Amino acid sequence: MIGPSSPLLGRPYAEAFPDGAGLKLLFFVREERIHFPPFIGGTLQKGDVIVLQGDVQELTDLQAKLALKMVGNRRFDPASMIFSELAVAPRAQITGRKIGDLHLARDYDVNIVAVLREGHHIRERASDLVLAPGDLLLVCGKEESTAKLRASTDFFLLNEPHQWVVLRQNARRALWILGAVIAAFIATSTFESWLPDVKKWLPLPLVSLAGAIAMVAAGCLTTSRAYRTIDWPILIFVVGAFALGKATEDTKLADLVAKAMVEVVQQWGPLALASGFLLVTTVLHQFIAPYALVVLLTPIAIHAAQLMPGGGSVTPCILAVAFGGSNAFTCPMGHQVNLMVMGPGGYRYSDYVKFGAPLGLLVWLVVTCGLWLQLWW
Repeated sequence: MIGPSSPLLGRPYAEAFPDGAGLKLLFFVREERIHFPPFIGGTLQKGDVIVLQGDVQELTDLQAKLALKMVGNRRFDPASMIFSELAVAPRAQITGRKIGDLHLARDYDVNIVAVLREGHHIRERASDLVLAPGDLLLVCGKEESTAKLRASTDFFLLNEPHQWVVLRQNARRALWILGAVIAAFIATSTFESWLPDVKKWLPLPLVSLAGAIAMVAAGCLTTSRAYRTIDWPILIFVVGAFALGKATEDTKLADLVAKAMVEVVQQWGPLALASGFLLVTTVLHQFIAPYALVVLLTPIAIHAAQLMPGGGSVTPCILAVAFGGSNAFTCPMGHQVNLMVMGPGGYRYSDYVKFGAPLGLLVWLVVTCGLWLQLWW
């Protein structure tokens, strides 16, 4: 930040930091508005924030010689200060909030330098910007700050690999617990025909809950981290979707829609029905979350397969809904991964349509061929 006693005050930006001087002026910020080169007619004023690129030693010497200070009087060691790129997670709790209300300096010990949205730098007041999923933030801070950023569920740290294994000494305990849960799942499915009451003795939800509690009790996971990994909006949404799916069955809506689909495709056989469900699920998946879509369409697919002349197979229709729920390439909103890479990659909506539509069509054709083989065998 340009201090009140800096000899740079009043000098044009083009003269203060000429090309080839060892330091490069990337941009400067005045009243929270970012100014990019060329800096025609711009002069340095008190309180301007300048972002320089160069050798660490040159930056340190310049800070003392020109009476510069770090933004917000932060005390960063120039040798350890680093820049990090953060992508806002698709279902982050900070979406819909202003940047000025986040307190990133307090919680993560970093300062926001720039914001990138849909390939464009935000030039307005950054503190008033409402964050959206896929926004890319450029922040600066100490090297230790990356550990806090990496542990956050609101951001994806893009410029460093994630350290997945933290408690390596507990890996064997986690493996034993995981093996026991999988063995219980297999035993329940295998012995169900011989022991009809096995699910009463060993219900799958209870097995899953016991495995999660065992992971925490064994020290493989902390209770706070386990709580943070629960995506409450999705959990509530899935519960509501199950209720809505049950409602479609009780109100005979599933049967009504199934009859309509059968009347359209019954002359072409079961493969046309399965392929039709695959196409419908793929189209709807571009705008609706897959976990809700699959829950809603599965009862309809089962009813439609049972209504086919000659009693069509249920399995191909269920598989069609399942595969269609994963075929989301033509819209960034279809899957959180699409949205996550939109900002860092500088992609536009037209890019997803241009490259995703042919890929989605290819998946539809390949899966249809697979469903034909399943029906044939």
